[in-house]
Amino acid sequence: ASAIYWHFKDKDDLIAAVIERSFATWLPAWTLPDEGEPVERVVAMATQIAKALLESPDFLRLGLMLALERRPVEPRARAVFVQVRRQAFNAVARAMRELAPLSDAQAHQLTTYAMAGGDGLFIAKEIGGDSVDLVALFELHARVVYAMAESMVEGEFGSP
Repeated sequence: ASAIYWHFKDKDDLIAAVIERSFATWLPAWTLPDEGEPVERVVAMATQIAKALLESPDFLRLGLMLALERRPVEPRARAVFVQVRRQAFNAVARAMRELAPLSDAQAHQLTTYAMAGGDGLFIAKEIGGDSVDLVALFELHARVVYAMAESMVEGEFGSP
């Protein structure tokens, strides 16, 4: 067990490395496909994210635990999670703006909602195990988020 500290300063440093590596595996999934109808592109992106999450869940599993933890001195691992999470947030916000003429405020609000929903779906999978089809839930979530974007653009919800 002590040999691991040849490579890592402490447990926090080890967890930060796990988060970074897991996210590096997961990050390519956060790209919007170039082809297809807008809603299908969103669904494809969500499906990619869900599949990557199933293959490499450590980023979100560890990150969510760290995000909920409050300490007087923020651990490096939590800071790494927040930083890489911001990259994912920006990727989703860019995709939202590419597909719909949303204002910055609308894109921010919708992206916050989308990511929170994804977190919830991940937690449902962690609790429900194999009875929860994460890919199908992410597809459903993507369709709902896209419909909300359309409603925002049409002025039915949120400020234009």
